Amino acid sequence: MNKFKKKNVLILDSFSSIHVGNGVLIDNSIKLIKEINPVAKVCMLSMDPDTNKEKYPDTDYTMFGVFWRNKGVLLKFFWILSNSIFVLLQIINQYTIKISPKKLTFNVYQKRAFERIEQSDICVSIIGEAINDNFYQALYFWLFNYWITIRMGKKFVLFPQSIGPLNNTLNKFFVFQALKNADFLIARDHDSYDKLLDLGFKKEKVIYSVDVGLLQDVDSSISYPINEYFSDNNSKKIVGLTLSKFPGEIEGPENYLDIIVDELKNVLDPIVYKILLMPSNYIRDGESADYRICSKALQKLERTYEVSILTNRVYFPIEYTSILSQLHFFISTRMHVTILACSQSIPTIAISSQHKIAGFMSNIGQEDFIVELDKLKQLSQKIKNVIENRQKISDSIECNVQKQKKTLIEIQELLKPIFCD
Repeated sequence: MNKFKKKNVLILDSFSSIHVGNGVLIDNSIKLIKEINPVAKVCMLSMDPDTNKEKYPDTDYTMFGVFWRNKGVLLKFFWILSNSIFVLLQIINQYTIKISPKKLTFNVYQKRAFERIEQSDICVSIIGEAINDNFYQALYFWLFNYWITIRMGKKFVLFPQSIGPLNNTLNKFFVFQALKNADFLIARDHDSYDKLLDLGFKKEKVIYSVDVGLLQDVDSSISYPINEYFSDNNSKKIVGLTLSKFPGEIEGPENYLDIIVDELKNVLDPIVYKILLMPSNYIRDGESADYRICSKALQKLERTYEVSILTNRVYFPIEYTSILSQLHFFISTRMHVTILACSQSIPTIAISSQHKIAGFMSNIGQEDFIVELDKLKQLSQKIKNVIENRQKISDSIECNVQKQKKTLIEIQELLKPIFCD
């Protein structure tokens, strides 16, 4: 007899899997849900349903569509105004006449989102890093989304994500008010765990677990040979390099690309190594900011090294992980591709612009391979360390990753009453 009850699970806030990191969160959050309850039906609200439908057909837009993306200043203002009125009406309704939220919607996104929430048994957030002061403009709309879901009587779980920086008093107040009745809040690093407790959440609701990205597998039945990206199939060792545009809220050195290139040239022997530029964020038409930065790096490096770049197209996590698994070592400014590399025991140097990246590296005992954005000239020394101790570092990563994966097994047991009963 099947001991599992079929549950309808709704992911409230996925981004576009055209970005590898978002694809990692989507794929492995669904994998985690299915490991808890194999018969669960998972649906999704997304900022990019068109891309995500390629793998997950049961996908709609989020309650707030794509927010104010690609809108000018005036249209952004009107978007914020109209959606703020919508939120205010919904809050008043919840404390007064309590009619169906669908009757107070302004557009099809809002109405469809409420229909999805009504049809669900459990709702989860997988957004990763929205709950912080840096993204305060969107923060209140996401918090409303979570709050109204809980008010509608649905089970709600915040899947492993980063919390903070969160120092603004008003932001802290609304985070607590929106999430105080959530079933579980799962932090993916120890600083985030401590922050949730500092905000006043009950300890029995706050859990630590490593990021779900460590669940990512490589499909050994499908081959993605890395040397196909190079014209000369020689025996040089391949170093992967992911570079990115930093969020506007984060200040990095203006010449950060030049510093990284110089640091590579200081220590990497072009006779021994070749370099693969690995952008992880893409767009449907044209080149993303990340791809353009990696292309600039290619131009600067090709004078010295045999160097190539990934094709400008969508890479789903399983293919990207397979490519990472063939590297000698990896240097990255992006969190989830860092996680993917470490899931394959590839020595990785993380250039950290946000505490979530440093938090993950600390989780797996790789503090020595964090390079803060304002200390980029330490990079060559970190590379030298990797070259001299590659196998030892790889073994350490493998051991620590296995330990951290146990936290994902532990939360499965904690979440079973919600997802199965």
